[in-house]
Amino acid sequence: MEYSKTIAKTRDYYNSDNMMNFHSFIYGENIHIGLYTHGHESIAEANLNALDMITSLLTLSPSTVILDLGSGYGGTARYLTQKFGCRVDCVNLSETQNELNRQLNKKLGLESLIQVIDGSFEAIPTTSNIYDIVWSQDALLYSSDRLKVFQEVSRVLKKKGEFILTDVMQSDNCPVEVSKPILATVDITSLASIKSYQKIAKDTGFEEIQIIAMPEQLTNQYQKTLSVMDQNYDELAKSCDQEFLEYQRVRLNKWVKTGKQGYLNWGILHFRKF
Repeated sequence: MEYSKTIAKTRDYYNSDNMMNFHSFIYGENIHIGLYTHGHESIAEANLNALDMITSLLTLSPSTVILDLGSGYGGTARYLTQKFGCRVDCVNLSETQNELNRQLNKKLGLESLIQVIDGSFEAIPTTSNIYDIVWSQDALLYSSDRLKVFQEVSRVLKKKGEFILTDVMQSDNCPVEVSKPILATVDITSLASIKSYQKIAKDTGFEEIQIIAMPEQLTNQYQKTLSVMDQNYDELAKSCDQEFLEYQRVRLNKWVKTGKQGYLNWGILHFRKF
């Protein structure tokens, strides 16, 4: 399967042993931005808070069929199937992540409810008009063509189906000279903004249900990641290269600084297909 340059780099990044070991130690099976209500939550608790909030905006039952785009290790899919009985298809770039996802699903006896598909959200490898909900957490920042992603989401959704996503975004007024250095740390070309997502959604036949902006949560997550990393550096160094860990420290500090300046955004964006 051929991927765009950005997508291919992302796949290689997430396939690396360093990244797998880092994620396993810091985040566990859910590698998304969490919700910190009092600041003392663990990363795992904050991630669960985020899942609880997102699902509170949806009507879910055992008859609901969901597509999770950029599904990582499948933590969201297992949460959805175990709590609501939904059936979930996971589309994800990283073959390494996908293999672990399948192993965890098998261990829990969830293979009949969760299907893991190797592929890109820019060319979703499923048939059309089959999903009630398309879900994506903090993955579309790695897309080089978000218009194409929304077109693909529209294609695979049933009529009146819903698209709910969170993403790492920039503020609507973020200067290029501010965004360029942080984009370089993750080797991507651009970040979306809430305004740009609203325009793409409108252009591809979606109506807006609601948008909940929570920019502070992005900074909270990266600051928490830094703290856990610093507290456990020697242990992390047993499974991750020092160069990789130092790169993560530099990267995270840049994002935290930019977030505190008010130039980053994060939140829940909820749309419905006409």
